[in-house]
Amino acid sequence: MDTEENLVPDPADSWADQATDLLVQRQFDEAARCFRKALKYKPNDSFIWYGLGLALLQAGNYQGTVRAFDKALRIWPLADYWKYRAEALLKLGRYQEAVESYEKAIEGGMNDGETQSGRMEALTCLEKYVRERTPKLHLETYELIAFIEERLHLFVRQRLKQAFGEEDERWWDQGVPLNIRKDCAQRREEDRRKRHPYTYIYLIDLKEILDKNWKHFEVDFRQVKGQVKTKKDFLDGLVRINEIRKQVMHPVRGEVTQDDLEFARQMRDIIENFTALK
Repeated sequence: MDTEENLVPDPADSWADQATDLLVQRQFDEAARCFRKALKYKPNDSFIWYGLGLALLQAGNYQGTVRAFDKALRIWPLADYWKYRAEALLKLGRYQEAVESYEKAIEGGMNDGETQSGRMEALTCLEKYVRERTPKLHLETYELIAFIEERLHLFVRQRLKQAFGEEDERWWDQGVPLNIRKDCAQRREEDRRKRHPYTYIYLIDLKEILDKNWKHFEVDFRQVKGQVKTKKDFLDGLVRINEIRKQVMHPVRGEVTQDDLEFARQMRDIIENFTALK
């Protein structure tokens, strides 16, 4: 039987312990080197990746920090991993990703003042970045699509309630296709605020809901017959607006063009008339 003296120390633990001591001593580069040594023996240990991420964050290596916490999160998605990842993203100027990472931390239970403050800072920086860096054409297109989405979202809900009734949420069960209700339920589960499922409807979902319930919207469509010829043209317009929306929200997928802006203006006018309750 092995005695305590004959037990061979785990090299990963030895390197990790040394790294932790160095971290306390604020020798961050040396701590990171030791954590990397430990990972050679235990590459799937989320706590070692966590330690490496902290060391790199303190050393100012923010790219490395994000990579380390990405590794840790794949193994074990803990809330504090999301928080420290968000801090690094904020330092890198990747504000949208930082907001999302802070929100993951909050959803995971890390709802302390520091995390909330970090999220607000990321949101403020994101808003400032968008206003300063985004071309005027892009901003106007965003505002038009926001109008279309919000106006149509509220109008469709109101029409469904009129058509099916509000009792026992019949408008939701009978007016919204099952596949969309399932998707909304999943999105709601991932949101700590747990709002009404309809609030998780996407713009492209509205197109399918309109198509399914078209007889309840035919009167409204008559108001835009001079602007759009057929039901298909109208629904295809929503598909194109959704594609433009993706470009607005994710500029790396392609720049918004003048044609996109003009089309958004046309659809804004169509939706404004379509949703004009009589």
